[in-house]
Amino acid sequence: MEDFVIGNAQECGQQAETAARSTSDSISHFLSLMTPAADDVIRSTKAYLPLKNFGMPFRKPEAQKGWHHLSEVTSEIETFWSHSWHGRAWQKILTLLILYNSLRSMAVASLGAVLASCLYAVEVLPGYDVEVDETHFNSIWALATGCCLYFVLLFVARPREGVFVDVVCIDQLDRSRKLMGIRSIAALIKRTKAMIVLWDPTFSRRMWCLFELAAFLHSRSPGEKPRLIIRPTIFGPTLLFLTVAMALVQALVILMQDFRNTAFPMEGIVVFMACYVNVVTYRSYFRSIEELKHQLRVFSVQDATCYCCSKGHRNRSACDKDMLLGCITVWFGSVEVFEERVRTDVLDCLLTQLSQDFFSYRQCIVALCPVMWSGLDFASGGWLWCKHLNQLPGSDGYCGNSERGSPESFLAHWLIRGAVWWLGAVPLNLRLGMRAMYYLRKKCRWRMLDETLNLVILLFIAALTVGMSGLEWYCWGVLRYMLPVPYDYMQLWTTDCSGLLESCEALKAFCDRNLQGTQDSPMNFSLPEASGEQGASGSGSAPAAYQGPIIEEITDEAEESPKAPPAASSSSSSQPASSSSQPAARASEAAAGYPAAEEEQLRLLIAADTIQAEALCASVGSELIFGSEEEIQAHLDGPGRGLCWVAQRGGRAVGVLLCGSDGVFGHVLQLAVEPGDNQRSIRKELVARGHK
Repeated sequence: MEDFVIGNAQECGQQAETAARSTSDSISHFLSLMTPAADDVIRSTKAYLPLKNFGMPFRKPEAQKGWHHLSEVTSEIETFWSHSWHGRAWQKILTLLILYNSLRSMAVASLGAVLASCLYAVEVLPGYDVEVDETHFNSIWALATGCCLYFVLLFVARPREGVFVDVVCIDQLDRSRKLMGIRSIAALIKRTKAMIVLWDPTFSRRMWCLFELAAFLHSRSPGEKPRLIIRPTIFGPTLLFLTVAMALVQALVILMQDFRNTAFPMEGIVVFMACYVNVVTYRSYFRSIEELKHQLRVFSVQDATCYCCSKGHRNRSACDKDMLLGCITVWFGSVEVFEERVRTDVLDCLLTQLSQDFFSYRQCIVALCPVMWSGLDFASGGWLWCKHLNQLPGSDGYCGNSERGSPESFLAHWLIRGAVWWLGAVPLNLRLGMRAMYYLRKKCRWRMLDETLNLVILLFIAALTVGMSGLEWYCWGVLRYMLPVPYDYMQLWTTDCSGLLESCEALKAFCDRNLQGTQDSPMNFSLPEASGEQGASGSGSAPAAYQGPIIEEITDEAEESPKAPPAASSSSSSQPASSSSQPAARASEAAAGYPAAEEEQLRLLIAADTIQAEALCASVGSELIFGSEEEIQAHLDGPGRGLCWVAQRGGRAVGVLLCGSDGVFGHVLQLAVEPGDNQRSIRKELVARGHK
């Protein structure tokens, strides 16, 4: 509550000075009792009513018909809105709209964006006609739907929480009713569950504002934590402008995909304008925080003023300040105790919320929802694009550009990418940028130097954004360079996870051998054979130390089978011996007289193995990444020369390893092994050949 309501001496009429003093004393005593002058004075209004027509009661408080008809009698008040009438009305209105409507509006808008993207993906909503080449099917339905729903609901939503607004709940036209409301202000605050303080630089200099805050803290029960929400009035405009700027940038990115040379400068201009205004606003805000600290640390009632004090008490009416000081003396025992309360409790409460809760992570991601909506557009566009490509004759089920993959892969890729930017990258940029604004908040003496400082902060934020974007595209570029053949995102992730598990197993075996003292070479990371095979040569003998991997040469020349070992029993004398090309463990089994399994032959892959490789991949539930013999031959003549292997048993492929190279590093593209007892050994042998 502020001086417009109770501090305008002209509205109170002409009174004698002596009568005014006695009236002031009686009002002070009544205020200290925290009881209402009448039961029907305790009034509240629905939160949406003072915000209708963009907060008309705040913009035109002296309306001819008044605003008292918007209030109703109540027994308790949900929230008390405390503000200074000397602040900017439009900032207070936007801040209240953001506090009450932003989260709900953003949730509904996001649901609408998801629905719009789904309808576009199934071709219920129309899209742009584009050529099927290296571009996506453009979609802006999710972003457009989300923005429209959000901004409409932000201004027309109807929060029904009961609130107290001085210009609405205190009758400004009936003088007697107005005085009753003034005398009941302490009772109103006592019956309030929570208080919202709309802080601006004039708030701490207005006596009525400080009185309302102190009365609210005084009215709480001992040990009760007051529900006090303090927000600067620039909170709403800054958050809303951030959302608008993000929506414009994302719209430019989507609509101008085919005009990248033109889009980039336009995006830069939009981002520059948005961020520059935010930099100036936030630096001013942080300077105001420093000013507030100083004001409250040296707070004295002599510095706080009321409306009547600013007019010089020309009508000799009762001074609001004297009336409030009399009430404060009754409450706190002396004015000095109240001043100390303001310097400690009120200061701590203000600084805690203004510095720590000013821009929380939740508020940040709500303001940045256009980034998520844009990700939905790219996801639905990628899905539809791949779907149309797959309908072309001769399609192999994958998209045909440098980022080849199935429709599901594109959908997952863009959803994950949008979530990472929405929940991680952009909030981190804002946090770091605000930290820079806080440290460089001091205003420079010369205007040109201050503008230069704003540009330095802006360049810092731009460098963070460009750096994150560049890092992302660099990683994808390296990935595409290392995988020069078409690939599927899902298969790539599966291969990476499998390789990671193999590396972890090898590292664990290496550590175990070090602990046991059986590690011969620091470069040997291979997995040892099973302990059962090592001890099969005879009972009672100690297991031999691990000798490292056995490297065998595979050539096209026919190998001579060694003679069968002496029979150990009549049941084993007729079994064939193991070939010298098998691992040492199998040779020891044959020497001991155990029957040897059918041999697996490893050799370099050729194009004629395509049919067997496809059948093997189908048996393990995957697809061969090459669709024809011609593609395999092209790979074998290029990046896969000498790096692709096949394991055969009885003329049938039981294992396939496809590798590639960028000239410096080799990498696994696909590994498929037929399930069986020796699946692990075949996989290790294939990987060992690929590493060579």
